[in-house]
Amino acid sequence: MKKLAAPFTDIRFIPTGGINQGNLEKYAKVGFVFAVGGSWMCSRKEIAERKFGEITEKCKVAREAYLGYEVAHVGINTSCGADKQYRCGNCRFE
Repeated sequence: MKKLAAPFTDIRFIPTGGINQGNLEKYAKVGFVFAVGGSWMCSRKEIAERKFGEITEKCKVAREAYLGYEVAHVGINTSCGADKQYRCGNCRFE
């Protein structure tokens, strides 16, 4: 990947093949990789067996390893601009 990226200094890549929990941090440390993906986070079997909790945990571990932080809160944008936690009575997301 280094050789491929060398002549394209303004391009960042999103590799998806050969990525796993064991080598994820290596990809996170190089400047030419924007993000990674792969079926190791959610296999067809896990999806078919509806193991969404396990998939979620794998994704959390991957995010923390790649980005180096944990998400504490995710807000939901509503049509009026209120966060869902405030239960706006005017929006369909109540």
